[in-house]
Amino acid sequence: MSSKASSTPAKPALPSFFTLLKNSCHLLTKNYKLAIGYTSWLLLPIALHIIIRVTLGHSNLGGLLDLVDNVALAFVAINIFNVITLHVPIWQTKFANQSELLVASTTAETAAWRNILPVFLANLLAGFVCLVGSILVIPGLIFITWFAFVKQIVLFEHTRGTAALIASRNLVRDRFWGVTWRLWAFIILFFALYLIIGGLILFAFGFNPSQPFDTMTPPLAADALISLLEIAIFPLIIVYFTLLYQSLKVE
Repeated sequence: MSSKASSTPAKPALPSFFTLLKNSCHLLTKNYKLAIGYTSWLLLPIALHIIIRVTLGHSNLGGLLDLVDNVALAFVAINIFNVITLHVPIWQTKFANQSELLVASTTAETAAWRNILPVFLANLLAGFVCLVGSILVIPGLIFITWFAFVKQIVLFEHTRGTAALIASRNLVRDRFWGVTWRLWAFIILFFALYLIIGGLILFAFGFNPSQPFDTMTPPLAADALISLLEIAIFPLIIVYFTLLYQSLKVE
C-alpha cells in the first residue's frame, strides 16, 4: 500500500477570523428579532439591580438582595447562552415551513433549560482550572484556549463535567495555533472596544478614575448604559464561538 493511500486525510482549513466574524454578524442580522428577544430577559435582573441601588443603596439588605440578583443574572445569562447556541444550527437551516421552524426552536429552548446546571458546573470547573493555571500566566492562556468550547460540547455532545473539558482540549489540540489566533483576536478586539466605549460612557457621566479603586461606584445611568452595551455584544460572542466550534467539528 502506498504511503499516499495510507496517509490521514487533511482536515479542512479553518475559516479566517474575518470570515467567522462576518458570518456571525450575518446570522445575527438575519435573526436579530429573536436575538433581541432572548437577550432582553437580561434586562429584568439588571433593572432589579438598579432598583436595589436606588432604594437601598449600600446597606446590608441592599448588598444581600444584590447578591441574590447577581446569582439570578448569572443563571439567566447561562440560559440565554444555551438558547442562542442551540439556535445557531437552526438559523443555518432552511425549513420547509414555519411549523418545522417552530418545533425546532421549541426543542432548542427546552434543551437550553434542561442544561443550565450542566453548563454551569462544567463552566465552573473549567474556570477553576484556568484560574489556577493563570498563576503561571502561560498555562492559564493555554487552558483558556483548550476549554473555550466546553459549553458547546455540553450542549451539542451531551458530555458532562471533566469529560467535557477533555473533549474540548482534544478538539483544540490538533489545531491549537489556528484556534488561538481566532479566539484571542476576537477576545482582544471586543475587550478593547468594550473598554473604549465603556470608558467614554463613564467619562460622559463625570466618573472620576482618580478615586481609590475600592470606593469606585459608577454613576447609575452609566452603569445602566454599560449593562446595555454588554447585552448588545453578548449574542455576537455566543455565535462567534459556536461557529468556531462548528468549524473544528468538521471532519
